[in-house]
Amino acid sequence: DGTYTALLTAPTSTGTATISGTVNGAPANDTASVSFVPGAATTANSQISAAAGSITADGTSTTTVTVQLVDANGNNLTSGGDTVTLATDSGTLSTVTDNGDGTYSAILTASTTAGTATISGTVNGSPIASSTAVSFTVGSADASASLIQATPDSLIADGSSQSSIQITARDANGNPLATGGDSVTLSASIGNLGAVTDNGDGTYTATY
Repeated sequence: DGTYTALLTAPTSTGTATISGTVNGAPANDTASVSFVPGAATTANSQISAAAGSITADGTSTTTVTVQLVDANGNNLTSGGDTVTLATDSGTLSTVTDNGDGTYSAILTASTTAGTATISGTVNGSPIASSTAVSFTVGSADASASLIQATPDSLIADGSSQSSIQITARDANGNPLATGGDSVTLSASIGNLGAVTDNGDGTYTATY
């Protein structure tokens, strides 16, 4: 009937095919195009990531958590419309936003306790295999939250008995620092204090 047909089989990657042809050896002026688009989102291939791997444990620092939906052949989805949820075991998450391009995002706000948050999610009600972790790190040393301890806290007034005085540096939210480097001094209203030693682990000691 003057028509000729062939079957085009899609590849597993997205893109656009241009189909051209010849008639009796001469190139046809006309062409056709076929777009290869992503398939449905899969929980096995979709990915959850965080813009920052660590933020300060101060109750206000934030990072963006993003879900990239991916089909069974590893193609990123490029349009929205799926139902995505996110959950965290530490800190708080905002409502998930559909960005309309195959990604979904939410804002993670740090807790005031140092530790690690694990963020998981679902797509269309099924758990996403991927998860991501964000560390909530200790802030800078805060004098008002740091601790001073004496061991022992009672000495015989004999001119020779000694006590070890320790400062534990903590941030404004009471999280102990794990590294040294701060400038710490000690003084006593009675008796003599030795030089302060930086123990390199957030504690500083002197002998009284």
